[in-house]
Amino acid sequence: MEVLEQPKPAEVAKEQAKPAEEAKNLPKQPRPAMSDINQVRVSVAINSIAAIAMGWASVILTSMSRTIVAGVAGIVFMLIIGFITQKLVKNSNRKWWASNGILIFLLVWLVSWTTFKNIGV
Repeated sequence: MEVLEQPKPAEVAKEQAKPAEEAKNLPKQPRPAMSDINQVRVSVAINSIAAIAMGWASVILTSMSRTIVAGVAGIVFMLIIGFITQKLVKNSNRKWWASNGILIFLLVWLVSWTTFKNIGV
């Protein structure tokens, strides 16, 4: 039966230090672009939060007998949030924005508007 020789602690420390030294000498790599799934997550999160806020604002506008103003304000707010999200995730595809921005915003906005109206906020 063979006995394997164990490396000395000093040799192990030298080998572990080499990758750290090599990492210091490498030039900094540019930050990679967001992956597709992360772009979708960021877009859905931003549009959902903005839609909930707009739903609450729409209830306030509706209580002042300004239903048309609430609808127009919601659409304008959706466009503004859409352009902000588009710049943030660096994705200018209109089809992508329609599915991950417009549809999500409209759905969450109308649901939150209805919910806030029914609970009497």
